Amino acid sequence: MKRFLLNISFVSALFLSFFPSSGLWGQIPIDQELTDSLRERGYRNISVVAVNPELVVWIENDVYRFEPDAISSALKIIFPYAKHFTHIVLIVQKQRVPVISIKIESKNITDYLGKAITEEEFSKRVNVSYELSKYKSLKKKTKTYNKNTLVTNLEIEPDIGLQLGNYDSPFRFKFGLMPTFKSSFYKGQLFTAKFYLPLVSHKYIDKFNYLRIELVDYSQTFNIHNSLFSKLSAGWFTQQRYGINMELIKYMFNGKLWLKGDISYTGYIAYLKNGVKGINFTSYPEPTIEIANVNYLQYYGEIAYRIPKYDLIMNVGYGKYLYHNFAWKVDLLRNFNEYIFGFVAYKSKTGYNYGFKLYVPLIPAKYKINKKFRIHSSKYLNYEYLAASDYVRTFSTATSISNDFWELNPQFIKRYLFNNLAK
Repeated sequence: MKRFLLNISFVSALFLSFFPSSGLWGQIPIDQELTDSLRERGYRNISVVAVNPELVVWIENDVYRFEPDAISSALKIIFPYAKHFTHIVLIVQKQRVPVISIKIESKNITDYLGKAITEEEFSKRVNVSYELSKYKSLKKKTKTYNKNTLVTNLEIEPDIGLQLGNYDSPFRFKFGLMPTFKSSFYKGQLFTAKFYLPLVSHKYIDKFNYLRIELVDYSQTFNIHNSLFSKLSAGWFTQQRYGINMELIKYMFNGKLWLKGDISYTGYIAYLKNGVKGINFTSYPEPTIEIANVNYLQYYGEIAYRIPKYDLIMNVGYGKYLYHNFAWKVDLLRNFNEYIFGFVAYKSKTGYNYGFKLYVPLIPAKYKINKKFRIHSSKYLNYEYLAASDYVRTFSTATSISNDFWELNPQFIKRYLFNNLAK
């Protein structure tokens, strides 16, 4: 009987050794404890599964302004569990849509924490990529915790306008706020409602410079396959347009090169306060929403290349903009950690336009944990100045894939992640 019991114990131990997910951290399953730790730090859409020999974790940032900060903080939570597995895999999401995967060998984690290898060596051994398809079926079988369903954010975004060089008034400016409500109902979906609130204006020429609706957008993002993404948006966009917009983007060479296509079909819509003239130069005695038929097809394509060493992005595009205007567009942008500065130029039959872009991070760098509703500043002050007349006009939806995934580019993560891990 004793021999029989010993055999049972041996077989059981041997069987369990092939399933790290059944291992315990103290008396609590590893997946449960790790999920709780991530949830306490404010991460969303968390899934944890152990599949021999890997520990796979899905997260979404909801507390940090800068994505590399969010990823490094999550890795610090995950690292103590690495000794139970040969590799850990962290999959980062946006609106529950997987964007990138970060795969690290456990031995390298031990060497890095023990200072046996430098940050530079550790960075070279970490694989950041768009390799997502192999984990897709696994995710379907894994429960998701702390979902962002029906969680609402109210972001306060500053808006600055400058008009320079007019002979009668060489300096004109305006300043306002754009309160923006954002809420998600299911995977990949985002509802956005943005309003404009003017605060200060000095001779600035803009007939829409009053309290009004800026944008109401309902969008859906898809990961078609690994590095191929699409987004469909419908609603009331900027520049007094409404309609539908579709965006398709393909990242290549692990984020160094990408191709983007955009097509939209829109009409005119505007909120007019009493006395403001509309599209037909007609003014109304009371506030009115003026609508014209959907009649403009807009489309364009872009190709962009990132030089990782300098964090420099070169972008060239061509397409049909509003009012049947065909134009070339060139962007030259550079990241300085969270700051972005660059130049933009347009060329069309009607003339040239050129200027600069500026993105400045706004405090705080870390937000309070959002249980159901939260108010905070927008991540960035986004400003673009064009020197010439507005020869090329286009509109914006609430979000775009290239902007949403800007900080989740593998090349960008590789550059900034390990600076934050060392903190």
